[in-house]
Amino acid sequence: MKLLGGFRWELQLFDEDEVDPESELSSRETCSCLDDAGSFFDEPAGRLGDLTPLQRRELREAHALIQSVRHAHGGSPSIFALAESGSCRYELSMTWESSHVALVTQKIEAVPLSMLECVALVREPDLIPLPRWPGLPRIEHIANVHEFAPNNVVYHVAIEPWGPFPGYDSVCCAVGVVRSDVGGDGTGKACVGFARSPPEDEEEHRGWRVLPRLPRRVRMHVDGFAWVVAPSSAVEGHIDITTFMKTNIAVPHWLIPPSLVRWVTPKVFRGLLSLLTEQNKAPFRARVAADERGFYSALKRQLGQALCRYHTPDGLKMTACR
Repeated sequence: MKLLGGFRWELQLFDEDEVDPESELSSRETCSCLDDAGSFFDEPAGRLGDLTPLQRRELREAHALIQSVRHAHGGSPSIFALAESGSCRYELSMTWESSHVALVTQKIEAVPLSMLECVALVREPDLIPLPRWPGLPRIEHIANVHEFAPNNVVYHVAIEPWGPFPGYDSVCCAVGVVRSDVGGDGTGKACVGFARSPPEDEEEHRGWRVLPRLPRRVRMHVDGFAWVVAPSSAVEGHIDITTFMKTNIAVPHWLIPPSLVRWVTPKVFRGLLSLLTEQNKAPFRARVAADERGFYSALKRQLGQALCRYHTPDGLKMTACR
């Protein structure tokens, strides 16, 4: 099996004795967006692969974050918002841990992307279109600014000021892996990972000089962001995305009324969904096809999508590459 930057992509995240049997929500009806994603972290089917101690620690932090968000949402979220467009459905739950710290869960079902396209969207942020929608905040900048390893990179995101709210920028270090169930037939696979900002007082992180805050922007510190991307259970060829985040927001919670979130959520959701056109996907597919460093070929094998030719007495056959 080919390794990416020295790190094996196919692994099970947590060992059997690390699972917390008491981790179920007390009220699943309250936040159905937690139901599916936890199973990818809580139901072991193998063992950890060849990861560095740092990467193992980050994935354990993802597990801890999901547990804390589950317990926080166990009663009733402070904010709950829904949005739908065709077969695609979005759920957002937010609970305030303190005046400035929010625990946020998002679930998007039946996103019109393949697993490979989704990874390309994350890996190639310079290709993402960033339109301006009247009356809504605009993401003005997304960039992959440093790479520790092919599956361990640093992102910089900036959002322009909107109404009474300041502009934001954020720096996050992300680790991504492919999680696979036992069987090796390509079933039960998911792209999972964890991201967080470097400590706020650090000017240098793991030998990389942290970018300074942009002018007229407040630095948003992400304490943890875990995600699961898996084939959709509702629409073949689409994906389901679930994220869990703990973040420190510069404005107090009383400046973010639930009614505002419920009003903005469908508009932003439908706007982003409208960008997933064949025309906008084409540059990502071209970047995947070029595959200058062999990253996507290795990823295809881990996802069970790469096909190899085998000559047999009965003729040429195609099967998933190992």
